Amino acid sequence: MSEIKDRFPYHLFLMVLAVFLSVTTVVLAAIPLFLLRNSAGRGLYYIYGFGLCCLLAISQELSFVVPILSSLLLVGFFEEARRLTCSMFQAGLASLLIVTGILSFSLSIFIQFSGLDLKSFLVEKLNVLLSSLKEVQPDMMIEAEKILVQLPSAIVMIFMLTLWLGLVGSSFAARRYKTIANYTSQPNLDIMKSFDGAQFHLPGQLVWLTLPVLAMAFLDFQNQALNAVGNNLLNVIVVMYFFHGLSIIAFFFKEYEVGTFWRWFWYVILVIHMFLLVSSLGFADYWLDFRSKIRKYLAKTNKGSIK
Repeated sequence: MSEIKDRFPYHLFLMVLAVFLSVTTVVLAAIPLFLLRNSAGRGLYYIYGFGLCCLLAISQELSFVVPILSSLLLVGFFEEARRLTCSMFQAGLASLLIVTGILSFSLSIFIQFSGLDLKSFLVEKLNVLLSSLKEVQPDMMIEAEKILVQLPSAIVMIFMLTLWLGLVGSSFAARRYKTIANYTSQPNLDIMKSFDGAQFHLPGQLVWLTLPVLAMAFLDFQNQALNAVGNNLLNVIVVMYFFHGLSIIAFFFKEYEVGTFWRWFWYVILVIHMFLLVSSLGFADYWLDFRSKIRKYLAKTNKGSIK
Protein backbone atom coordinates (compact mmCIF):
# COMPACT_ATOMS: atom_id res chain seq x y z
CA MET A 1 0.00 0.00 0.00
CA SER A 2 2.83 2.37 0.85
CA GLU A 3 4.45 1.60 -2.50
CA ILE A 4 1.25 2.62 -4.31
CA LYS A 5 1.11 5.81 -2.26
CA ASP A 6 4.73 6.64 -3.04
CA ARG A 7 4.25 6.05 -6.76
CA PHE A 8 0.92 7.84 -7.10
CA PRO A 9 2.40 11.30 -7.98
CA TYR A 10 4.40 9.62 -10.76
CA HIS A 11 1.32 7.75 -11.97
CA LEU A 12 -0.76 10.93 -11.87
CA PHE A 13 1.87 12.74 -13.93
CA LEU A 14 1.83 9.94 -16.53
CA MET A 15 -1.99 10.01 -16.75
CA VAL A 16 -2.09 13.79 -17.22
CA LEU A 17 0.65 13.53 -19.85
CA ALA A 18 -1.23 10.73 -21.64
CA VAL A 19 -4.42 12.81 -21.81
CA PHE A 20 -2.52 15.85 -23.08
CA LEU A 21 -0.72 13.83 -25.77
CA SER A 22 -3.94 12.05 -26.72
CA VAL A 23 -5.73 15.35 -27.31
CA THR A 24 -2.83 17.05 -29.11
CA THR A 25 -1.03 14.32 -31.06
CA VAL A 26 -3.14 11.15 -30.52
CA VAL A 27 -0.34 8.72 -31.45
CA LEU A 28 2.09 9.72 -28.67
CA ALA A 29 -0.28 8.91 -25.80
CA ALA A 30 0.94 5.30 -25.63
CA ILE A 31 4.42 6.33 -24.40
CA PRO A 32 3.34 7.41 -20.88
CA LEU A 33 0.75 4.61 -20.85
CA PHE A 34 3.44 1.95 -21.38
CA LEU A 35 5.40 3.51 -18.52
CA LEU A 36 2.25 3.56 -16.38
CA ARG A 37 1.37 -0.09 -17.13
CA ASN A 38 4.84 -1.29 -16.19
CA SER A 39 4.97 0.82 -13.04
CA ALA A 40 1.43 0.34 -11.73
CA GLY A 41 0.88 -3.28 -12.72
CA ARG A 42 -2.17 -4.89 -14.33
CA GLY A 43 -4.91 -4.22 -11.79
CA LEU A 44 -3.99 -0.66 -10.88
CA TYR A 45 -3.46 0.24 -14.54
CA TYR A 46 -7.05 -0.68 -15.43
CA ILE A 47 -8.39 1.04 -12.31
CA TYR A 48 -6.54 4.21 -13.31
CA GLY A 49 -7.79 3.89 -16.87
CA PHE A 50 -11.42 3.35 -15.87
CA GLY A 51 -11.34 6.30 -13.48
CA LEU A 52 -9.66 8.54 -16.04
CA CYS A 53 -12.21 7.72 -18.77
CA CYS A 54 -15.14 8.26 -16.38
CA LEU A 55 -13.70 11.64 -15.35
CA LEU A 56 -13.24 12.70 -18.98
CA ALA A 57 -16.71 11.46 -19.94
CA ILE A 58 -18.26 13.61 -17.22
CA SER A 59 -16.25 16.74 -17.93
CA GLN A 60 -15.62 16.57 -21.69
CA GLU A 61 -17.16 15.43 -24.95
CA LEU A 62 -17.06 11.82 -26.12
CA SER A 63 -14.47 12.77 -28.73
CA PHE A 64 -11.93 13.28 -25.93
CA VAL A 65 -12.64 9.88 -24.37
CA VAL A 66 -12.33 7.63 -27.44
CA PRO A 67 -8.64 8.37 -28.26
CA ILE A 68 -7.38 7.90 -24.70
CA LEU A 69 -9.59 4.83 -24.19
CA SER A 70 -8.26 3.29 -27.41
CA SER A 71 -4.67 3.93 -26.34
CA LEU A 72 -5.33 2.50 -22.86
CA LEU A 73 -6.76 -0.71 -24.33
CA LEU A 74 -4.05 -1.03 -26.98
CA VAL A 75 -1.29 -0.82 -24.41
CA GLY A 76 -3.12 -3.02 -21.91
CA PHE A 77 -3.83 -5.88 -24.30
CA PHE A 78 -0.38 -5.63 -25.89
CA GLU A 79 1.31 -6.01 -22.51
CA GLU A 80 -0.93 -8.95 -21.61
CA ALA A 81 -0.01 -10.71 -24.86
CA ARG A 82 3.69 -9.89 -24.44
CA ARG A 83 3.69 -11.48 -20.99
CA LEU A 84 2.27 -14.65 -22.56
CA THR A 85 5.58 -14.92 -24.47
CA CYS A 86 4.02 -13.74 -27.73
CA SER A 87 6.31 -12.13 -30.29
CA MET A 88 6.04 -8.40 -30.94
CA PHE A 89 4.05 -9.06 -34.10
CA GLN A 90 1.69 -11.49 -32.37
CA ALA A 91 1.13 -9.17 -29.41
CA GLY A 92 0.53 -6.20 -31.71
CA LEU A 93 -1.86 -8.14 -33.94
CA ALA A 94 -3.84 -9.45 -30.96
CA SER A 95 -4.07 -5.97 -29.45
CA LEU A 96 -5.20 -4.40 -32.73
CA LEU A 97 -7.84 -7.07 -33.42
CA ILE A 98 -9.30 -6.89 -29.91
CA VAL A 99 -9.42 -3.09 -29.74
CA THR A 100 -10.85 -2.62 -33.24
CA GLY A 101 -13.41 -5.32 -32.47
CA ILE A 102 -14.45 -3.63 -29.22
CA LEU A 103 -14.71 -0.21 -30.88
CA SER A 104 -16.66 -1.59 -33.85
CA PHE A 105 -19.12 -3.38 -31.56
CA SER A 106 -19.50 -0.31 -29.33
CA LEU A 107 -20.04 1.91 -32.37
CA SER A 108 -22.71 -0.39 -33.78
CA ILE A 109 -24.57 -0.39 -30.43
CA PHE A 110 -24.29 3.41 -30.23
CA ILE A 111 -25.64 3.83 -33.77
CA GLN A 112 -28.51 1.45 -33.11
CA PHE A 113 -29.69 3.29 -30.00
CA SER A 114 -28.94 6.86 -31.13
CA GLY A 115 -30.19 6.52 -34.72
CA LEU A 116 -27.06 8.26 -35.98
CA ASP A 117 -26.51 8.31 -39.76
CA LEU A 118 -22.81 7.49 -39.56
CA LYS A 119 -22.03 8.06 -43.24
CA SER A 120 -23.65 11.50 -43.34
CA PHE A 121 -21.98 12.44 -40.06
CA LEU A 122 -18.51 11.43 -41.28
CA VAL A 123 -18.95 13.08 -44.69
CA GLU A 124 -19.97 16.31 -42.97
CA LYS A 125 -16.91 16.22 -40.68
CA LEU A 126 -14.59 15.38 -43.59
CA ASN A 127 -15.99 18.22 -45.70
CA VAL A 128 -15.30 20.67 -42.89
CA LEU A 129 -11.74 19.36 -42.61
CA LEU A 130 -11.17 19.43 -46.37
CA SER A 131 -12.53 22.97 -46.69
CA SER A 132 -10.00 24.19 -44.14
CA LEU A 133 -7.21 22.33 -45.96
CA LYS A 134 -8.25 23.82 -49.30
CA GLU A 135 -7.80 27.29 -47.85
CA VAL A 136 -4.13 26.42 -47.39
CA GLN A 137 -3.81 24.40 -50.63
CA PRO A 138 -6.45 25.61 -53.15
CA ASP A 139 -5.34 23.14 -55.85
CA MET A 140 -5.98 20.12 -53.64
CA MET A 141 -8.56 17.79 -55.23
CA ILE A 142 -9.74 15.27 -52.61
CA GLU A 143 -13.30 14.05 -52.24
CA ALA A 144 -14.78 13.14 -48.87
CA GLU A 145 -16.36 10.00 -50.33
CA LYS A 146 -12.99 8.61 -51.42
CA ILE A 147 -11.48 9.24 -47.99
CA LEU A 148 -14.49 7.64 -46.31
CA VAL A 149 -13.95 4.37 -48.18
CA GLN A 150 -10.43 4.04 -46.72
CA LEU A 151 -11.27 5.35 -43.26
CA PRO A 152 -11.22 1.88 -41.60
CA SER A 153 -7.61 1.30 -42.62
CA ALA A 154 -6.71 4.84 -41.54
CA ILE A 155 -7.95 4.10 -38.02
CA VAL A 156 -6.02 0.82 -37.87
CA MET A 157 -2.89 2.58 -39.17
CA ILE A 158 -3.19 5.18 -36.39
CA PHE A 159 -3.45 2.35 -33.85
CA MET A 160 -0.36 0.68 -35.33
CA LEU A 161 1.62 3.90 -35.21
CA THR A 162 0.45 4.49 -31.63
CA LEU A 163 1.75 1.09 -30.53
CA TRP A 164 5.05 1.45 -32.38
CA LEU A 165 5.80 4.92 -31.02
CA GLY A 166 4.74 3.78 -27.55
CA LEU A 167 7.20 0.89 -27.64
CA VAL A 168 10.05 2.97 -29.02
CA GLY A 169 9.41 5.91 -26.70
CA SER A 170 8.95 3.90 -23.49
CA SER A 171 12.01 1.76 -24.25
CA PHE A 172 14.10 4.88 -24.89
CA ALA A 173 12.83 6.53 -21.69
CA ALA A 174 13.52 3.40 -19.60
CA ARG A 175 17.10 3.29 -20.86
CA ARG A 176 17.74 7.04 -20.72
CA TYR A 177 16.11 8.18 -17.47
CA LYS A 178 17.27 6.29 -14.40
CA THR A 179 14.52 7.81 -12.24
CA ILE A 180 11.99 5.57 -14.02
CA ALA A 181 13.68 2.60 -12.33
CA ASN A 182 12.70 4.03 -8.93
CA TYR A 183 9.01 3.63 -9.83
CA THR A 184 9.18 0.38 -11.81
CA SER A 185 9.94 -3.18 -10.71
CA GLN A 186 13.06 -4.70 -12.20
CA PRO A 187 11.25 -7.40 -14.24
CA ASN A 188 8.94 -4.79 -15.84
CA LEU A 189 11.88 -2.46 -16.41
CA ASP A 190 13.71 -5.29 -18.18
CA ILE A 191 10.63 -5.92 -20.36
CA MET A 192 10.61 -2.30 -21.53
CA LYS A 193 14.35 -2.26 -22.16
CA SER A 194 14.19 -5.55 -24.07
CA PHE A 195 12.41 -3.96 -27.03
CA ASP A 196 14.84 -3.68 -29.93
CA GLY A 197 13.36 -2.09 -33.04
CA ALA A 198 16.39 -3.19 -35.08
CA GLN A 199 15.36 -6.85 -34.61
CA PHE A 200 11.68 -6.51 -35.55
CA HIS A 201 10.53 -9.09 -38.12
CA LEU A 202 7.25 -9.71 -39.84
CA PRO A 203 6.33 -13.37 -40.44
CA GLY A 204 7.55 -14.54 -43.84
CA GLN A 205 4.11 -15.97 -44.65
CA LEU A 206 2.72 -12.43 -44.81
CA VAL A 207 4.28 -12.09 -48.28
CA TRP A 208 1.81 -14.61 -49.69
CA LEU A 209 -1.12 -12.69 -48.24
CA THR A 210 0.24 -9.47 -49.71
CA LEU A 211 0.20 -10.74 -53.30
CA PRO A 212 -3.58 -11.38 -53.53
CA VAL A 213 -4.22 -8.11 -51.67
CA LEU A 214 -2.23 -6.29 -54.37
CA ALA A 215 -4.41 -7.97 -56.98
CA MET A 216 -7.60 -6.95 -55.15
CA ALA A 217 -6.41 -3.34 -54.91
CA PHE A 218 -5.07 -2.78 -58.43
CA LEU A 219 -6.89 -5.16 -60.76
CA ASP A 220 -10.31 -4.16 -62.06
CA PHE A 221 -12.75 -6.85 -60.91
CA GLN A 222 -15.78 -4.66 -61.64
CA ASN A 223 -16.56 -4.86 -57.93
CA GLN A 224 -16.22 -1.69 -55.87
CA ALA A 225 -16.61 -3.50 -52.54
CA LEU A 226 -13.74 -5.88 -53.40
CA ASN A 227 -11.50 -3.00 -54.45
CA ALA A 228 -12.36 -1.11 -51.25
CA VAL A 229 -11.43 -4.12 -49.10
CA GLY A 230 -8.22 -4.57 -51.09
CA ASN A 231 -7.23 -0.91 -50.71
CA ASN A 232 -7.85 -0.97 -46.96
CA LEU A 233 -5.87 -4.18 -46.49
CA LEU A 234 -3.06 -2.85 -48.67
CA ASN A 235 -2.81 0.35 -46.62
CA VAL A 236 -2.39 -1.67 -43.43
CA ILE A 237 0.14 -4.07 -44.97
CA VAL A 238 2.21 -1.18 -46.39
CA VAL A 239 2.51 0.31 -42.89
CA MET A 240 3.48 -3.09 -41.46
CA TYR A 241 6.23 -3.46 -44.04
CA PHE A 242 7.30 0.12 -43.34
CA PHE A 243 8.04 -0.86 -39.74
CA HIS A 244 9.91 -3.92 -41.01
CA GLY A 245 11.94 -1.79 -43.44
CA LEU A 246 12.63 0.79 -40.74
CA SER A 247 13.96 -1.96 -38.48
CA ILE A 248 16.43 -2.98 -41.22
CA ILE A 249 17.64 0.61 -41.48
CA ALA A 250 17.91 0.79 -37.67
CA PHE A 251 19.96 -2.43 -37.79
CA PHE A 252 22.24 -0.91 -40.43
CA PHE A 253 22.74 2.25 -38.33
CA LYS A 254 23.44 0.15 -35.25
CA GLU A 255 25.98 -2.12 -36.95
CA TYR A 256 27.81 0.79 -38.59
CA GLU A 257 27.64 2.85 -35.37
CA VAL A 258 26.02 5.85 -37.06
CA GLY A 259 25.79 8.90 -34.77
CA THR A 260 22.54 9.86 -33.06
CA PHE A 261 22.13 13.11 -35.00
CA TRP A 262 22.50 11.42 -38.40
CA ARG A 263 20.22 8.56 -37.37
CA TRP A 264 17.35 10.93 -36.55
CA PHE A 265 18.11 13.06 -39.60
CA TRP A 266 17.71 10.07 -41.89
CA TYR A 267 14.69 8.74 -39.99
CA VAL A 268 12.89 12.04 -40.62
CA ILE A 269 13.87 12.01 -44.32
CA LEU A 270 12.77 8.40 -44.75
CA VAL A 271 9.43 8.84 -42.99
CA ILE A 272 8.48 12.04 -44.83
CA HIS A 273 9.89 11.44 -48.32
CA MET A 274 10.63 7.72 -48.73
CA PHE A 275 7.76 5.91 -47.00
CA LEU A 276 7.02 3.53 -49.89
CA LEU A 277 10.71 2.88 -50.49
CA VAL A 278 11.15 1.77 -46.87
CA SER A 279 8.04 -0.43 -47.17
CA SER A 280 9.46 -2.00 -50.34
CA LEU A 281 12.69 -2.69 -48.45
CA GLY A 282 10.73 -4.54 -45.77
CA PHE A 283 8.81 -6.52 -48.41
CA ALA A 284 11.99 -7.52 -50.27
CA ASP A 285 13.66 -8.69 -47.05
CA TYR A 286 11.78 -11.99 -47.26
CA TRP A 287 13.91 -12.97 -50.27
CA LEU A 288 17.08 -10.92 -49.73
CA ASP A 289 17.57 -11.09 -45.93
CA PHE A 290 19.36 -7.76 -45.65
CA ARG A 291 20.48 -8.24 -42.05
CA SER A 292 22.51 -11.36 -42.82
CA LYS A 293 24.11 -9.59 -45.79
CA ILE A 294 25.07 -6.64 -43.58
CA ARG A 295 26.58 -9.02 -41.00
CA LYS A 296 28.54 -10.93 -43.65
CA TYR A 297 29.86 -7.72 -45.22
CA LEU A 298 30.95 -6.36 -41.84
CA ALA A 299 32.59 -9.67 -40.91
CA LYS A 300 34.49 -9.72 -44.21
CA THR A 301 35.51 -6.06 -43.78
CA ASN A 302 36.68 -6.59 -40.21
CA LYS A 303 38.57 -9.74 -41.21
CA GLY A 304 40.29 -7.79 -43.99
CA SER A 305 41.21 -4.93 -41.69
CA ILE A 306 42.71 -7.35 -39.13
CA LYS A 307 44.90 -8.89 -41.79
